[in-house]
Amino acid sequence: MRVLALASICGLAVGAVVVALLLNRPAVFAAQNSLIARPAAASVENPDAAGQFGEVVALGLPALPDLAVSSSVLQAAADAVPGGPTADELASQVEVTLVPGAGVAKLTVRAGDPDQAGRLATALVGALVATDILQPAARLEPLDAEPQVVRVDTSIPTVGGIGLVAALVVGAATYAALRRIRPPGTDVHEVHTAMSRAGRPTVAILDGKDPALTDRLCALQRAGGLPLRIITIGPGQSDKADELRTAVNGRGVQLSSASTNSAPTSVVAVFDARSTRPDELTAVAAALPERSRMLAVVLT
Repeated sequence: MRVLALASICGLAVGAVVVALLLNRPAVFAAQNSLIARPAAASVENPDAAGQFGEVVALGLPALPDLAVSSSVLQAAADAVPGGPTADELASQVEVTLVPGAGVAKLTVRAGDPDQAGRLATALVGALVATDILQPAARLEPLDAEPQVVRVDTSIPTVGGIGLVAALVVGAATYAALRRIRPPGTDVHEVHTAMSRAGRPTVAILDGKDPALTDRLCALQRAGGLPLRIITIGPGQSDKADELRTAVNGRGVQLSSASTNSAPTSVVAVFDARSTRPDELTAVAAALPERSRMLAVVLT
């Protein structure tokens, strides 16, 4: 449970940071307008303008995306909007897409201010129309007198969704990492499960660092009435077991001798929770004499 709680805290912290960063990003507005190709009126110089319209549009319109980010067109649009971005800055904020077979090009300009985005789109449309790229057989006209301006940065529901996904991913990754780093068997629930599998579900689980550990063991032994036997499960626990034997013996607690392992006793297992798996605890508890009682598991 502690691992799960820590992983949840990490996930929630990262999710909150992601949400805060996204909400603090500058607003972005997109101004959209469209250009449509129309036939030019027939003239003395070009009496077959209508007949050439389809061919000219098919050849000339695909060049519009490149023309929109050309230095001359961008400079004309930038000059028309005082206080706006420079031509170089504007280049990355302009997008032109063609509608196949319709003779229509959609133009989008992004800016941090809705009014500025609209003025830049209008200026860019005017600069593209002024190029007369389809003359003499056709001409470009804006579809709308004013561009449509919408906010395109991340919405609050989307931000919340991104934050939730980030929290879940980080939480799951943290949980998996902690489960690998943190040795199994340190969880009280897992110890109870291990003892239940050994057929000894009722057992006290004590903290090896508890200052009152000796008092608790003495009280448990007196309540049980059987001699106390302290065993170790896991490497490096002999010193702790000897320390506990000395401590409880000094309180008048009766200890079982090594020569009477088959006699009924109250068993205390000093369990290395950092490097020992719960199934080892299960195996040891299951191998105890039937008349012995598993009194407590001391986690170190």
